[in-house]
Amino acid sequence: VAGSFAFRHPLYREAMAASAPLRRRSTVHARIGTALERAYGPSAPQLAAELAVHFEEGNDTTKAIGYRLVAAQVAAARHAFAEAVLALAQRLGQRRLEALALHLLGEVASHGDCQPGGAAADRYAQATSLAAILSMRPLVAHCHLALGKLARRGGPADQAAACTLLPG
Repeated sequence: VAGSFAFRHPLYREAMAASAPLRRRSTVHARIGTALERAYGPSAPQLAAELAVHFEEGNDTTKAIGYRLVAAQVAAARHAFAEAVLALAQRLGQRRLEALALHLLGEVASHGDCQPGGAAADRYAQATSLAAILSMRPLVAHCHLALGKLARRGGPADQAAACTLLPG
């Protein structure tokens, strides 16, 4: 399935999606979700997180919730407990728990990731954004400190200093 169509860069996909009317985007996501379900058949649960996104965007709440739950179960079976918590938080609409799970994923990734632009930094940045929206100032502070530590381990000193500054 993936070999039949792919974007060269994620920004192309985002630009195309942003230019499409909301109803059209919704229809396309629902069709992609259905096509992936059919194509992968019994293996579809391995794509549960991706399918959940397509069905959420396609306004099929029942399937989206079901796949969020399956994504949590798949993550737990792989002993990826932070991913399981994140998937369940998203399923339940628990944004505060989602922010905490993203921070935890940053912590886990930081043990093997010393790059300022790596997976740990991405998770910390996601947690920081969500925590800021939810006014979770202590979590925002923790994420900024963690980003600063990552930058000190793998980047220039001025970048490390910028990461540890808290927004006004």
